[in-house]
Amino acid sequence: MKLTDFKSFLILTIFSIFFNCIYASDLTAFYKVAVLKTTFEDAKNKTESALKSKGFEIIGGYSPVKDKSMYVMTFTRKDLQEVTSKIEPNGILASVMRIGYLSDSLGNIEISLLNPEYVFYGFLRDAISDYEIELSSIANDVKESLSALGGSFEPYGSTLEEHQLKMFRYIAKYPAFEDILQINEQEFNSFDEGLATVLFNLKSQKGGAVKVYEIINKEKQYALIGIGLTDKNTGEGLLLDVLGKKYIAALPYQMIISGKKAFVLPGRFVLPFYWSHETMATFRTINRLPKDLEYTLSSLTKK
Repeated sequence: MKLTDFKSFLILTIFSIFFNCIYASDLTAFYKVAVLKTTFEDAKNKTESALKSKGFEIIGGYSPVKDKSMYVMTFTRKDLQEVTSKIEPNGILASVMRIGYLSDSLGNIEISLLNPEYVFYGFLRDAISDYEIELSSIANDVKESLSALGGSFEPYGSTLEEHQLKMFRYIAKYPAFEDILQINEQEFNSFDEGLATVLFNLKSQKGGAVKVYEIINKEKQYALIGIGLTDKNTGEGLLLDVLGKKYIAALPYQMIISGKKAFVLPGRFVLPFYWSHETMATFRTINRLPKDLEYTLSSLTKK
């Protein structure tokens, strides 16, 4: 090899390493895990079996807007709950992971995953460095287990760097993660009363809301509840019509009951966080949706 050729090769090698290091810090919001030609039940059973092989627990699922062509499965693991519950005040929001199933007219089931690492960096932020080994192991176990489905983990949707996720705010006037909302200014009389009120309203499907999952820790006085907002006009129907059904793994919405208070992330944080690749023009078309979502969630805290 001539000296000039060697220099060119060396420069290209260094550039490649540098590029890969930069790219490695980019995290995609979603993965297309696999496409299976099978039934919903078979696809869900195969997924459950794969996840359980790594100790994950399926905690709930539902069809967004009650559309049988879509399904979201939620899962967690004890070590993930233990880590996230240590990160105050709202780390527990990162304790639930999600898989989407979307069928087409040909009988294909597209399986998607909300990238756990994307959520970890966005919701745990600087505290992630204290639990990096544990969280990386959990994320790797998710991907390793789902690789049994035979897919290629094709990334899609929003792509942000780790530092961007830690301080995510779509634009200056939009809320950040720390701007979590207390959705009922009046406190409950007790944690038990608050939990019972919300669960009762969900059982009644108040405002079209349904319970997808619950994680309750009475000792620490907190509950994390996954809530499907199935109204076609003011809930997930409008959201999916505008932003796309292939992003269903971003659902459902989450509520925290902590002590005597109930909290949710603002709609103007949640929607841009998962759909940061969308333009402001797109979000203007659903300008009322964040407030409509928050109104429905707030109604669940009232008797």
